[in-house]
Amino acid sequence: RVTVTGVVKRAQIPAVLPAFDIALQPAVVEYASPLKLFEYLYVGLPIVAPNTANICEILSHGETGLLFCLDDTNSFTDAIQTLVGDPLLRKRLSRNARNLVMKRNFTWHGNASEIASLAARQRARGFGR
Repeated sequence: RVTVTGVVKRAQIPAVLPAFDIALQPAVVEYASPLKLFEYLYVGLPIVAPNTANICEILSHGETGLLFCLDDTNSFTDAIQTLVGDPLLRKRLSRNARNLVMKRNFTWHGNASEIASLAARQRARGFGR
């Protein structure tokens, strides 16, 4: 079953995410990590996302999400069908997704700390003076 909500305002996203059984990330630009991916991880959703370098920096196929090949037109739907048909896999991916957020500190504070640490290391090496 699919529910089409139409456009959901940013402030309403936290209230809508718990209604998801599976989170879909059908496409990404190759130079960024999509914010919605971290939102999905934080609430512990099983994720289907493309097998691209920037996504693979975050998700591991079969552990924290199911990755599909952008060049294979059936790969996306196959991954969705796999999750629909396997509630134990959905549960495991959900648990692992939430654990990943905590393990790698994928939070606003964690990201800010990482950037500050990188900047401090660069200053210590004499860059930025």
